[in-house]
Amino acid sequence: MLNPMIKSIKVFRDFHDNDKSKSKENSSKIMWAIAMLIDPNDQNPWRNLLYSDKEKFIASDFVQDKKFKWEDYRHLIDEYEMRCITIAERELIELEKKLIERARFIRDTPYSVDYMEEDENGRFKLVKGTAKQLDDLLLNTEKIYKNIENIKERITKETVASDFGGMTLSASDKGDI
Repeated sequence: MLNPMIKSIKVFRDFHDNDKSKSKENSSKIMWAIAMLIDPNDQNPWRNLLYSDKEKFIASDFVQDKKFKWEDYRHLIDEYEMRCITIAERELIELEKKLIERARFIRDTPYSVDYMEEDENGRFKLVKGTAKQLDDLLLNTEKIYKNIENIKERITKETVASDFGGMTLSASDKGDI
């Protein structure tokens, strides 16, 4: 069943209303898949997977449709990211995506050292290697992970500071006064 509160957003309501399946099962399943893909909530069993792995496993294990393509629902995913999660949560998602891209880059870049190469005029020029840059990237990985942990702490604080429905608790509700 689709969360009734999400239907207050027009694009999701239209998606749901246009669903011709029995009991709107298709739109509900797609919306749950999107929530599982995006939402970093502690109750989301997919939250700790890398984004690309989440896409693959949610499509195969939850949606269970061999023809399923996330791109067909990119407009809904974008809307969910903009409307249903916090700025810190969006920041975390983007940083994790970049971390995946970065890991691929590091993995696919071979180590090499500086060397001299002769050009067509018989002059030698220095060709820089990748070893120093790769080592620097690897050393900076820890800083990125610390940044991710800081964002996760902010998200936890935001979650603790809100009540059902995303309402911000007052200082007295939180016990601060």
